Amino acid sequence: MNHIIIMSKEVIKNGEGIIPEGTKVISAETFAACTDLTRIVIPDSVTEIGDFAFSGCTNLASIKIPYSVKKIGFSAFAGCHSKEVAMALNTPVHAPNHDFSF
Repeated sequence: MNHIIIMSKEVIKNGEGIIPEGTKVISAETFAACTDLTRIVIPDSVTEIGDFAFSGCTNLASIKIPYSVKKIGFSAFAGCHSKEVAMALNTPVHAPNHDFSF
């Protein structure tokens, strides 16, 4: 079963984004402007992060992106002020310009 996260309110608890294992796609603008979001751990099942998925998450301090992510959408992390970004670089990632404009 392919899961797609499209709404963010149900997946933020105590500042941490909870993305269920089995999720394949984090859709465009899923967490956009979620200022309550401080940490996100993306499970190994995710292969794609949509456009503007985390844009405007000004309090997002920690991001972990697994090697399974093959595509990161346009400006997926624009406006984030993350201090810690962990990304597995074992495989090539298709990421249009400006994806990591923290």
